[in-house]
Amino acid sequence: MGVGKWITVGVACILLVLPGCSEEEIPIIKEGVSSIRLECVQVCLESQKAPFIVKMIEDQEEIERFVHEVNQSEAMLGMVDYAAIFEMTVNYDEGAAHRFHINVSDEIGRTGLLVDLDGHSNTNAYEIPEDAYDELSRLIYDNAE
Repeated sequence: MGVGKWITVGVACILLVLPGCSEEEIPIIKEGVSSIRLECVQVCLESQKAPFIVKMIEDQEEIERFVHEVNQSEAMLGMVDYAAIFEMTVNYDEGAAHRFHINVSDEIGRTGLLVDLDGHSNTNAYEIPEDAYDELSRLIYDNAE
C-alpha cells in the first residue's frame, strides 16, 4: 500500500474517532434535582463554629446555581486522603438520590473537594475551582457577596 493510501486511511480513522472526542462531558449532577441536603459531618462537627447540622436547599433557583457550580468541578486522578466537611445528598424528581462529600468552608478564594460516595461516575474525586468554590461557599453559609 502506498503512502497516499495510508494517509487516506489515517485521515478516515481520525474522522471516525474525533466525533466522540467532541461530545460534552457528562455532568456530575444531572438535571431534575428536587432538593439538596447538606449534613455537617467529621470536620464540621469537630469545629467550634458548625454553621448547621442539616441544611436543605429546596429553592429551585438556588438548586440551579448550586448544581451549576458543582458541575464546574474537574476530575482528579489518584486516591484522595481527606476528612469530610459535609455529606451532600442530591435528591432527584424521580425519587433517586446521589451522595457526595463536599469540602467547602466559609473562606473565599480557595479550591474545594467533591467526592462521589455512590460511584455513579468514572472518577470519584473532583477539585472545585476557586470561582465555583466562592459561590458554593456563599450558598452553603448564606454569605452575601
